[in-house]
Amino acid sequence: MNLANPNPDLVTADEQAVWDALAFCRGARYALPLAAISRRTGLGERRVKAAVQGLRLRHRLPVGASRGKRNGYYKIDTAEEMAATIRVLQRQALSELQLICALAGHDWVRYRDLMGQLGFDFADA
Repeated sequence: MNLANPNPDLVTADEQAVWDALAFCRGARYALPLAAISRRTGLGERRVKAAVQGLRLRHRLPVGASRGKRNGYYKIDTAEEMAATIRVLQRQALSELQLICALAGHDWVRYRDLMGQLGFDFADA
C-alpha cells in the first residue's frame, strides 16, 4: 500500500493532523475512533471527516473506515482491507442512488442496469 506522506506542498493542516494521528494505525485492527482523532487533533468531527476525504481523494492515500466492533479510521495495510473498504463504499453509493431514484420517482432497475454498463458490480444490490 502507498503509505507515503501526503505532498507537503498540497496537504492542508487538517489533513496533515489527521494523517499524523493515524501514524500507528496500520490495519483495521488498529482503527482509531472518530472521537479519538478529534481529541488528538483538536479538530471537530466534521473537519476530521473532511480531512479524511481530502487524504483519500486529493492525495489518494489508503485510509479505511471500520464500522465493526472496532470502529474508526486506519491506514489500509493489505489488499484485503482495500477490497473490503471498496465494497463498503460501493454498497453505500448504490444505496444512496437507490434512495435518490425512489425519491425522484424513477425506476431503480433501469438506473441499476445503466450503472452496470459503467463497470460497477451490482451483485450485492
